[in-house]
Amino acid sequence: MIQHLLKWAAVAALWRQGKPYFAGTVFAAVGLLITNTLHAEFVDYIRLTYDLGGALQTGESSFQPWILGSFVMKWSVFAVIVATWVVYCRRVSALRSRGSKRNGSVEEARSNDAAHQTKTPEIDTIVAAEEDQAFDFLRKKRKLRGRGDLILKGRDAKD
Repeated sequence: MIQHLLKWAAVAALWRQGKPYFAGTVFAAVGLLITNTLHAEFVDYIRLTYDLGGALQTGESSFQPWILGSFVMKWSVFAVIVATWVVYCRRVSALRSRGSKRNGSVEEARSNDAAHQTKTPEIDTIVAAEEDQAFDFLRKKRKLRGRGDLILKGRDAKD
């Protein structure tokens, strides 16, 4: 019983640590599988084409540049996918560490809130006064009508 509980606890801990990296890892794995499948299909196509044409039996090696190019392309794409995945993982870990630094402890958050509350009333009154002045022209109107009201009034007049 405890053995199963420990296994599930280990799986949960690994999932919690690996969850941010999961999407990038899945995309990288799918990219690698697609690249590998396309390469294998292309190599089979080239071998089949040149084999049916008799190039392999006559000693011609005109298909080798195609195969060489295919392998170079495959490994280049692999390198780009892996490099992108590494950059993604580093960014995720940097964001996670930055997020934990921002959260800080409860005492720091309370002290920041207390400091913010002492400055807030002055700032709020200044902002509120500016907002009041900005919309004074609307207060003088009898009735506020939006674009939707005008469109509906136009439809009613046509009906």
